[in-house]
Amino acid sequence: MRRARQAMKAAVIRSAGMPTGGVPPAVMPSEAVILAAPVILAAPVILAAVITLAAAQAAPALEIARDGRPVATIVAAAGAPDAPADAKGRPVRKRPADAGGEALAVRILREWIQKITDAQLPVSSDPPAQGPAIFIGRAAAAAGLALDDIDSPTREGVRIRIENDRALIAGQSDAATVKAVCRFLEALGCRYFMDCPLGEVYPRTATLAVGPMTVTEKPGLLMRNPKGPSWGGGYWKAWNGAGGEDIQHAHSWGRYVPPALFAEHPEFFAMGKDGERRGGGWLCTSNPDLRKHFADRVSAAIAAGQGNPSLSPTDGTGYCQCPACKAQDDPNVVEPSTGLVSVSRRYA
Repeated sequence: MRRARQAMKAAVIRSAGMPTGGVPPAVMPSEAVILAAPVILAAPVILAAVITLAAAQAAPALEIARDGRPVATIVAAAGAPDAPADAKGRPVRKRPADAGGEALAVRILREWIQKITDAQLPVSSDPPAQGPAIFIGRAAAAAGLALDDIDSPTREGVRIRIENDRALIAGQSDAATVKAVCRFLEALGCRYFMDCPLGEVYPRTATLAVGPMTVTEKPGLLMRNPKGPSWGGGYWKAWNGAGGEDIQHAHSWGRYVPPALFAEHPEFFAMGKDGERRGGGWLCTSNPDLRKHFADRVSAAIAAGQGNPSLSPTDGTGYCQCPACKAQDDPNVVEPSTGLVSVSRRYA
């Protein structure tokens, strides 16, 4: 039975024009999504699977490429959307995942369809007079794709609707529109595991058509910042779910208590093991005046529009060695890799 299944798998993959390695089973698209996709059938479910495939093939399909040539047109609105603003009309700082917007979404879609089929899809701001079309972002919304009913606090819901000869793909924000395109590509069997060519997985077929489907998704986490091989991550981060609230967590103590303040308030800064105060990024957190100064500066940052300012200390072990600060430490809690006593109580 195992040999029969392996032989059947190889035959189906060869019939689809793919190398015998094929697409890893974990990312094989279902036959209901890509009509040109290879299908691997186990003997006990051959009949049911064939019936399912026949039903999918009978349904109207959106043809994207045929024989390595483009069939569908990408439709995207010209120009950039209005910059978002808060309740007081002030510009909202864009989140890193928003960078690129609809233009990036279109570029990703074209690049990956070309990887799959060799076809370069044309892009237009107007729907074609005839033939299939893939509407992206604002163009999809203008074509009737509803998004406001998706309950996402960060406006990152995505929706994909494929019907007859058109696909409507969009999200509730620039970042969500990019994610919607990536989600569509995943339905085609694509995966982007790492921020490099080695991490790209996609099927190869000269003819690509997609059956009817509707996908509505929204993120379940308020902040998402996956890390990859490179610092920036390109659109690999957006593909894999980066976004949400732009919660700051970089080293920030120097913003509220700048080193230049040392000349006036040396008592605000950390004491070394030699008993001397030293300027820099570390502070004497047991000092009540320092805490008030710090809290006042953070409150001022929030009042100025910074919704979630970082309170993060610098890296390293330069924390204060004064008796008042050390008295807050728990000698029974030791960091195992260094043998140093935990200082977490100072900041709780």
